[in-house]
Amino acid sequence: MKFRTVAELVELAESEHLKISDVMLAHEATVFNRPEADIFEEMGRNLDVMLEAIKRGLTEDIRSHSGLTGGDAKKYRSTSAPHRSCFQAGQYWMRFHEPPPFRK
Repeated sequence: MKFRTVAELVELAESEHLKISDVMLAHEATVFNRPEADIFEEMGRNLDVMLEAIKRGLTEDIRSHSGLTGGDAKKYRSTSAPHRSCFQAGQYWMRFHEPPPFRK
């Protein structure tokens, strides 16, 4: 399963009757010589880290080491009109979709 462009990826997925995500998972497994389950586990851990970072950014006063940047997410959340945070949207999505098959 080789492709060099998005168009080739889409064509490959269609010709094999696969989802693009399935083609990409198989590609990653081949390129890194790892089982698909291991790659999915790593993706799950990365997702957990990202969701935690979003949560902390929205609830804590986090600044860069220099102090020049940071704190904007919490400030925006406290002053903006009602909205859904990325974290809430992710939680909402996960309630209605099956969890990844290899994730605990």
